[in-house]
This record gives sequence, structure tokens and C-alpha cells, in this order.
Amino acid sequence: MLKLVKYELRKNRTAILVLLAIAAALEAYFLISIAREASEDVYAAIALLTLLFACVSFAVFILGVSSYSGELKRRSSYLIFMTPNSALAVVISKLLFTLALAILFSALALALLAVDMPIFLDAYGEWEGYYVLFEQLLSQQGVALGEIISGFLLTVAQLFLQILSYVGVAYLSITLSATILQSRKGRGLVSFLLFVGIVFVLSHISGLYVTETLEMSATGFYVQALAPTILQSVLVLVASTILSALMLKRHVSL
Repeated sequence: MLKLVKYELRKNRTAILVLLAIAAALEAYFLISIAREASEDVYAAIALLTLLFACVSFAVFILGVSSYSGELKRRSSYLIFMTPNSALAVVISKLLFTLALAILFSALALALLAVDMPIFLDAYGEWEGYYVLFEQLLSQQGVALGEIISGFLLTVAQLFLQILSYVGVAYLSITLSATILQSRKGRGLVSFLLFVGIVFVLSHISGLYVTETLEMSATGFYVQALAPTILQSVLVLVASTILSALMLKRHVSL
């Protein structure tokens, strides 16, 4: 399966390298602006970096989906299913490819934040002691900084799983349209409509168990608020992956 993930990375390396090059250029722009003490350029660089990583999250989803969609459309796509890997392994490898991209760019964003934030605060104000001051302010409100960090990590985990579950739903929609229409035209539109419909239903379901309970610790609140969504994302991901693999094996003509 790792070979399949490497295959996906090689196949999409141009797009990945372009995104990394843009990030490197914007980071250089930020550092040069700091060195020049050009405030307007510094703020522009920060805004552009923020916009870039917002767009990257969308790009990760697109790359993950297009990787699977393209495999079913190309005439040579049957070759990958002739390798000694099951249909389930092929689908999972594409999900792992999406996860690897998400981890790569998330790590890059956190690394740049860890490097750039002290530089920015050092250039435009004293930052030593801010952590302690912030923790003291939270303590006065009865909230520990560790609970905020735990909540942040839970939120990140929930976002990762939700993105993966949406990719899984997209795979299921693409496979359903390929099953229904086979090689006829209109598969792309049908896939999109199926995806929108399934996501709408899932969003409606997740809205049924949104909690408004606040009489608990911050960590307890995050767990209670996010646990149902995390569980739903896991179930959707597993179900869509298995169903896609079953339809690929039995109903889709490659």
C-alpha cells in the first residue's frame, strides 16, 4: 500500500511543488520585509500566507478527489487495479495520500507560525511574558491554558477527520455515478449532485446533536461538542471507503 501512496505523491508532485514554492516565496517576502522594516509589506505577507494556507486546505481536497476521479476516467486506469492490491487497498491508499498532504501542509503552517510569530512580535512589540500573562488571565476566568490547547488539538483532529470523510463521500459519489452511468456522459455532474446531497444530509444529522452545555471544563466541553462529529466522520469514512471498494470490484467496468 505504501507503494501506492508513493505513486500518488509522484503523480501529483508538480502541484505539490508549486504550492511549496509559493509558500517559500511568501515566506521570503515576509522575512525580507521584516529586515527592511517595511510594515505594509509585512502585513501583506502575513495576509498572503494566511490566504495561501486557507486555499491549500481546499487544494488538498481537490487533489485527493481528482486523484480518484482521474483513475476511473483514464483508459489505462485498469492497470492499477491489476496490481497485487485489492480495490479496498487502492481506495485506502488514495485516502492516505490525502492525509499525507494534509499533515505535510499543516506541519508547514505550524512551523512557519512558530518561526514567524516571535520574529513579528519581536519587531513590533515585546513578546516575552505574553504566554504567562495570557495564562494568568485565563486562570482568573477558571480556565487552564492546557485545556485550551487540548481543545485546539481535538478541533484539529476533528477537521482532519471531517476533510477525510468528505473525500470519502466524494469517492462514493464518483463510484456511484460510474456504476449508474458507466461510460456515458454526465458522470461529473451526477457525482457533484450526489456529493452535495450526501454532505447536506450529513450536515443536517450533525446539527441534531450540537450541544449548548457550557457548565463544565473547557476540555470537557470540547469533548462533548466534538466527539459526536468525530464519531460521525469516522463512520462515514469507513462506510464510504468500503462501499466504494465493493462497487469498484463488482459493478464498475474499467
